[in-house]
Amino acid sequence: MENYFNRYKYFIFTIIIYIPILISSSKYLDFLILYTLLNSLFLTFLIKYNNFDLINFSKNTYFLIFLSFFFIIFQILPWNDQIIRYLSPQSFEYYGYLGSEVNKFITLNPLNTLKSLFIYLSIILIFLICRNLIKKKRDLQKIFKSFVIITIIYLLYSFIRFFYNSNLLDFSSTIINRNHFCFYLVICFTTLITYINFYNQYFIKKNFFKFLFSEITLARITIIIICIGIILTKSRSGNLTFLIVLISYFCIDFYQYKKITFLGKVLISIFIIDIGILNYFIGLDVVIDRISNTSFIEEHLRIDVFTFSLDQIKNFIFFGYGLGNFETIFRLEYALNETFYDHVHNDYLEYFGELGIVGSVIFLYSFFTIIAKTINSQKLNILKIQIIMILIAITFHSIFDFALHMPSIIFLLSFIIGISSCKLNRSVTPTPLKKI
Repeated sequence: MENYFNRYKYFIFTIIIYIPILISSSKYLDFLILYTLLNSLFLTFLIKYNNFDLINFSKNTYFLIFLSFFFIIFQILPWNDQIIRYLSPQSFEYYGYLGSEVNKFITLNPLNTLKSLFIYLSIILIFLICRNLIKKKRDLQKIFKSFVIITIIYLLYSFIRFFYNSNLLDFSSTIINRNHFCFYLVICFTTLITYINFYNQYFIKKNFFKFLFSEITLARITIIIICIGIILTKSRSGNLTFLIVLISYFCIDFYQYKKITFLGKVLISIFIIDIGILNYFIGLDVVIDRISNTSFIEEHLRIDVFTFSLDQIKNFIFFGYGLGNFETIFRLEYALNETFYDHVHNDYLEYFGELGIVGSVIFLYSFFTIIAKTINSQKLNILKIQIIMILIAITFHSIFDFALHMPSIIFLLSFIIGISSCKLNRSVTPTPLKKI
């Protein structure tokens, strides 16, 4: 059992990360509980069969993790009328409308916030697994390789599903929303670019043409498929995010080395060959047409939702209306409407409304403190840039979408940031990959 686990642990963990992407019911509570248990089980095996160092975070980091965890617990704890009227008058008023005689909560729906609690637990477990699974460059090489193999299998399945299912209006695979699927592709793109750069730096000579005939060819083919997928989604926010990430990658690399490096040549080849050829065969006009034909009524409705969200932020200013509860409050306000919005289409507004000032300060301070420490402590520039690219993608895409409210996207981001934050033993030189 131990030999089997140690041999396939990288592949098994990558499959675990992909399970929420493959299963569209990943947002339900029973799945999130099982997924948390699955990560806990993997972590248990890691502790049993490997040298595991749980205390590889600073005390301040553990305090921030606990503080964020405590705030979620605080939102779902039951309170009596006097306390809830003082802590959240608007929540007390809503519970009064519902005629509830039992203890009341800060959150409007404790079940939805409980889902967020298990998502948060899984994030911590994934981060801990990454920090202890990857300690050498050889480990990083194997986890990247597993990610590439599983990603290309999933993307090929997505293409088959797209071309042979006439009911699909867009390219979104098992991730129902095309904007989310496009964002998933952008995340995969940044990871594969990091892998190519990592492989070039440690396994082959810095010769651009040798790249075309190296073992990394599979990753390059996957990038071509990703570019096709991004265009086929016809996602406005996703395509713009991809373009921003591509340009940012090139600018940061050029600024760092003051010349066009191997990575710069790869990025130029992607921009000219991939996007250029795809424009000829598929046509970027499918994306341009969707942008130009954007309905004013549709965008006006979104602005109305933004306005509604801002009003609710004012009403639940201190502690929010509970994680995962925008749909709840929308239905309470517009109970007679035939249509409803389950998300704001802006992660910033939605999270601020769910957490309030207190929760937003706690989570933002915790997130940026941990990310800043991770970037500063990371000795490998390749991984440092990977984190920065992920942050750029998140920052821009969250303005127009709510991908950060999707468990599958959250777990994938945790995985990518987790492997990018690992402290590697620089004295260990990994052996070259076998040809694929």
